Amino acid sequence: MRFLKVLKYEFLEYFFPVLVINGILFVLIFSLKYIGYNSYFDTSSSVIKIFTVIMMFITLLGVFCYIIFLGIIILKSLYSRLFSSEGYLTLSIPVSIDYILCSKIIVSTTWVLLSIVITTLWLYSFVDTRFFFMLKDISSFYLLWKTFISIINNICLIFLILAILNTGKIVRFKTITGILLFFMILFVSSIASLSIKYLAFGRIWDFNATTTELFLHDLIDLFITIIYYIIARYLIKNKLEV
Repeated sequence: MRFLKVLKYEFLEYFFPVLVINGILFVLIFSLKYIGYNSYFDTSSSVIKIFTVIMMFITLLGVFCYIIFLGIIILKSLYSRLFSSEGYLTLSIPVSIDYILCSKIIVSTTWVLLSIVITTLWLYSFVDTRFFFMLKDISSFYLLWKTFISIINNICLIFLILAILNTGKIVRFKTITGILLFFMILFVSSIASLSIKYLAFGRIWDFNATTTELFLHDLIDLFITIIYYIIARYLIKNKLEV
């Protein structure tokens, strides 16, 4: 399938550097958890204690830089490959625009999920392990699903903002305009989502909601995400000049 080829290209573009950085951070985090801390509390050597503290800061810096790196490659994938001079080459590929956009959304979502996993592992190296066992009592699968929906929603919203900025002939103050548009659209869509939930269920919050109600709440959020995508797709396909 052509879609799988496009998706494969998107993944492979940054797969190797992401894999290497993940491997390094994985080793650092678990070395810190199972070697560094044990040595820190079991020894009186100041050298080992200093070394452990240095490892802590290196790991923290590594996680921070990794998140920035993922942010850069996501923006490069969403912006540079579509709305800069490279957009002409991307949109000239003889495949459906849905293949291009969906592959970028899927890969960007994967990178965001990776950053969440790495950050969670870093927190794991500092927090009592029992804290993470507690998560098993809190619908872990639902939390993952909710996180996934939230990530997809925000990525599609960013796509929509970029499409508006680059098809609306906005030249000055693009960054400020984009930030303002982001929060304005987010506010309007949140009001719409809460209104629908209130009309459908008689309340706007998820507290004490049944499993069915939670699922329907997520469908509403997913519906808004699809609206973001449809509008962004229309602007990119019909209004974008590259």
